[in-house]
This record gives sequence, structure tokens and C-alpha cells, in this order.
Amino acid sequence: MLPKATVIFSAQRTAVLVRKKQRFFAQLFLKRCRANIFKISVYPIIMFDVVIPNGNEEDFIDMALSSGYSQICFLVEDSRYSYASKRIGVKKALLVKSVNQISKSRKNFDFIFANAERKFFESKIDYIINAELFDRKDSFHFKRTALNQVHAKLAKSNNIAVLFSFSNLLSNRRIQTLGRMFQNAILVKKYKLQSNAFSLTKDPTSMKSRNILDALIRVLGV
Repeated sequence: MLPKATVIFSAQRTAVLVRKKQRFFAQLFLKRCRANIFKISVYPIIMFDVVIPNGNEEDFIDMALSSGYSQICFLVEDSRYSYASKRIGVKKALLVKSVNQISKSRKNFDFIFANAERKFFESKIDYIINAELFDRKDSFHFKRTALNQVHAKLAKSNNIAVLFSFSNLLSNRRIQTLGRMFQNAILVKKYKLQSNAFSLTKDPTSMKSRNILDALIRVLGV
């Protein structure tokens, strides 16, 4: 059994290393901001945002119009979902839980989304989300995310875009999430994957303008 003093020293050293990692990613974020924020985006102009409604579609539409959007995309899990508006163009997206849902839902939805799981990287969906959300703890040497080299190659061959969710940056673990986003951005750039950023929020007041979402993409360097 280790002496008490040794255990305390080890815990203190671990805490110092964690703080150093947090400072590193904060500095990296600022560096990317200065280097990329004013660069012209090479991505096609997208004048809509993706949000997650819960009976508050009109509130989202109000926010979308005030943010300069001409369209809005509602991401839902109900395959029977339908919504139309005379004030703004409405797109519908389904978040699938099973590969079997994909072909059945193509006729009723504009886009098919899925969480970052191996079975969906191997399928014919449009967008992968939440690759930065992973329940395993990060290593001191790398971040643990749901996007790896194998998944990146599958996404490339199946023409799947990897999305960055701005709402994930608003969580209590924003430093960890940002670090994971940077690591995923490296793979996105290395394998030349399609990528973009959307609000993906359930709260209309947390919806972001296209300028802010494009700025996130530039800061990540993809």
C-alpha cells in the first residue's frame, strides 16, 4: 500500500496535468480563432439551420427569420412527423435508431441523421452527429471520440458528412467537448470528409446565426 503522502502527491500531479490540458485547448482555440476566423469559407452557402423541436416549431421559425434564415430543418425521431409553414421553407430530417429505418424513411424526409455508431458509418445516411460525445474518459495522450480512422474511411466511401453541434459546446463539459471537436476536425480534414455545423438545439433561444456556425467551422480548421 502506498504511503498517504505519495497518494496525495499523485492526485495533485494529476490535477495539474488536467489543468495544463485545459489551458492547452483554450490556447489552441484562441490561436485557431486568430488564424481562421477571417478566412473565406470554401463550403457551399447553406441558409438553413437544423434544430430539434418539441412542439415549439413556431418559436424556432421566429428565431430563424430574425437570424436571416430562409429555411429551417426540423430533426425528429418520429417517422410520422409532418410540419409545414407559410412563413419559411421547412425541411424535415429523421434521426434513425436502426439501419432498417433508412430506406423506409427516404420518401418522407429530406435528410437522414444518425449518431456516431459503426453501423451507421457503414450505411447510406446523410449526416453523422454527436461524434464528440463519448462515454469513455479521455487519455492523457488523445481524446476518445466516436470518430476514428476506420469510421472516417467509411464516411468517405459512403459520402456521409460529419456535423459539429454548437449546442454540445454549451454543456458543462465544453472544454472536453471542444478538444474532442478539434481531434475530429483533424480526421475530417485528413480524409477530406464533408462537414458543417448546425445549432442542433432544443431551445429556440440557443439557435445560432449562420455566421456564428460558419465561424465555428473556420475555428476548427476544416
